[in-house]
Amino acid sequence: MSGILAVSILLASAALPAVAGSHQQWPSWRGPVLTGATEASNLPADWSDEEGILWTAPLPGSGNSTPVIWGDRIFLTAADAETDELLALCLDAETGAILWQHEHGQNRQRHHNDHTSPSAVTDGERVIFMFGTGELVAYDFAGERLWQRDLEEDFGLLTWLFGYGASPLLHEGRLYVQMMRRPTPPWRGAPPLEETLDSFLLAVDPATGQDLWQQVRPGEAVAESWESYITPTVHPSADGDQILMAGADALTGHDAETGEELWRYSFNETRRRNWRLVPTPASDGERVFMALPRGVSLAAVKPSRQGVPLEEHAEWTMPDFAPDVCSLTLYEGRLYVLDGDRRVLTCLDPTTGEQLWRGELGGDTVIRSSPTAADGKIYFMDERGVVFVVAAGGDEFRLLSRIEMGGRVARSSIAIAADQLYVRTADALYCIGAPAD
Repeated sequence: MSGILAVSILLASAALPAVAGSHQQWPSWRGPVLTGATEASNLPADWSDEEGILWTAPLPGSGNSTPVIWGDRIFLTAADAETDELLALCLDAETGAILWQHEHGQNRQRHHNDHTSPSAVTDGERVIFMFGTGELVAYDFAGERLWQRDLEEDFGLLTWLFGYGASPLLHEGRLYVQMMRRPTPPWRGAPPLEETLDSFLLAVDPATGQDLWQQVRPGEAVAESWESYITPTVHPSADGDQILMAGADALTGHDAETGEELWRYSFNETRRRNWRLVPTPASDGERVFMALPRGVSLAAVKPSRQGVPLEEHAEWTMPDFAPDVCSLTLYEGRLYVLDGDRRVLTCLDPTTGEQLWRGELGGDTVIRSSPTAADGKIYFMDERGVVFVVAAGGDEFRLLSRIEMGGRVARSSIAIAADQLYVRTADALYCIGAPAD
């Protein structure tokens, strides 16, 4: 059973039992079960230049996307250091050699972001890349283009102040793309539009690139609060799988087959203008866990069809050290919450919200990667390329190691596949693990 096809089965249980072979792949930004965790084993708690690094692959340029792995292929995006051309890359997982690459237009810087932030997604037959420019393109594993389209041409400007940054979701034969954007351009001097822009959830046929449906996602947000950088994710229910969307002052669940909005929880009742949303929600099959904008709090809800305020109807909330950017991680019955600005990691009981432990990481560099977990360890990296390894579980915070990987801006999350770590810095991709016998 492939990692993609296993998603709804795995998410249906808070314990997230292993499915044979799922730990061999990392097919999307948040891994094989969309929780940032996998069942890999024999992973290192520390490494150095002399021990633990199996290979190092210099990259043609920097990028924020997380590596996606299937079998002997690694997929990621980059901006060419010499030409600033956006690149779709395929590397050999055994050696790190670049097998093929394709150019997809010029990169554009948006404040501290660029157009390499969306991660690719694969189902083992094809790989689909998305760029912050709105270009969406599918290749087979040999590098032959299957289809290509420009979402900005099809649906109008991508009006995110910091540039589009969400990754697409592949689930049960559909490709989902979130378009939670401002109704009008946010940039100074931009010409006015003839019509305001809709926000919506889009479903695409991954085999052809053709639209299956477009579900408009209305809201009452103002200014930057319209903007969402979250990646759609799956919440299974007895009535069928739901796609979670968040942004524009609301968390919503949508029928995975039709896009119909099934329920909604609102937030930002005072209509603050700068409540853009970054962390992707998580589901344990019973509850949905969501960090509110700007790290205000974290809330857990059991979805219903009521249009009610989120925090008032939450099962529990965590009012401090919630993340502004880093997404949530569910692993072995625990919820891990990383406040990357204040560099604090919290471990919670997801059923009650009880704090099991909390630890300070020290230092002064912000963390923009999201935690990933396997083999009893939590992995993440700060913007200067320092990797942190923390012991999962237990009744106290234990920092196992800090490893210096690189000195320039690094925002990619750490991928885990086939019992190896894939760490992307500004300049290179590293494969880390125990040497083969």
